[in-house]
Amino acid sequence: MPVLFSSMFAVQWMCVNLHPGFDSGGAMWFVDLTEHIHGPLGVLFPISMAADFLLNAQLSLAVLKVVNISGSFRVIRKSYKSYLQGLTVLGFILGFFMPKGVLIFMLSNLTFSTMQILLLKYLYHFLMSRLNPSADLLKAAAQHEAEGHLESALQVLREAIEKDPESSEPYIAMGAVQFKKKLCDEAVNQYELAISKATNDDVLVAVHLYAGFVLLSQEKRVEAIAHLRKITAFEEPVDLKSKSLYYQGLFLLASTLFNDGKKDEAAQYLRIAAKYDPSMNIYLQECEETKDIEPGR
Repeated sequence: MPVLFSSMFAVQWMCVNLHPGFDSGGAMWFVDLTEHIHGPLGVLFPISMAADFLLNAQLSLAVLKVVNISGSFRVIRKSYKSYLQGLTVLGFILGFFMPKGVLIFMLSNLTFSTMQILLLKYLYHFLMSRLNPSADLLKAAAQHEAEGHLESALQVLREAIEKDPESSEPYIAMGAVQFKKKLCDEAVNQYELAISKATNDDVLVAVHLYAGFVLLSQEKRVEAIAHLRKITAFEEPVDLKSKSLYYQGLFLLASTLFNDGKKDEAAQYLRIAAKYDPSMNIYLQECEETKDIEPGR
């Protein structure tokens, strides 16, 4: 913004001071760039400039959706969006009071920026399609799942696995869809395949949690605990979403151990989880108060 405004005011100064060539360097109805706009055709420039600025802002903000934004960053993004929309209105109004040279500078600058953003977005999707061949299929499967078309989602995910069999993402997505269809054994199989393909600790934490949850829904407590215990071998993730899943896994493990009468071990994991989420202290207190009571009494 400082560079843009500095450049705009520099051109404004050149127009006001009749810089050589500005009085005859334009084209069509904008020959004299030192004049202000007039007539119906002149209105096209403020309108075009405001529309281009708004398009530029929308494209820029759309890029931010690539990243998972939450908390204060979401508020900042929303405030920035309002700020840019306010600038659009302000720019449209000021456009009627600016010399023609400034309008041409702004319109060409914004048009170049818009083309640059579109090119970068194209390059991003092109590179992602090479690095992650199943990305588009995963999006299509997620859309089918959101619309309740689970069979269609599974079909698309099978194609994604055929296209990129070494990626863990299609297996995770298929496990989620199969769990929705109450195909728990198949869901666990998919999660175990995802574990064998995953190379990222955050992904492994999430998949062990998902597998443990599905196994608990089948009352397969021993297998569930085996998966949930593996979460404890990882360090606390940095990513906020992964960190939340990490502590959810510890809490689920503690709850399962508590119900199995292993209250000392359950309290150990609850203490760790309570440091992240103080609301878990109530469960820790309950666990510690009943440690000496026999299971089932």
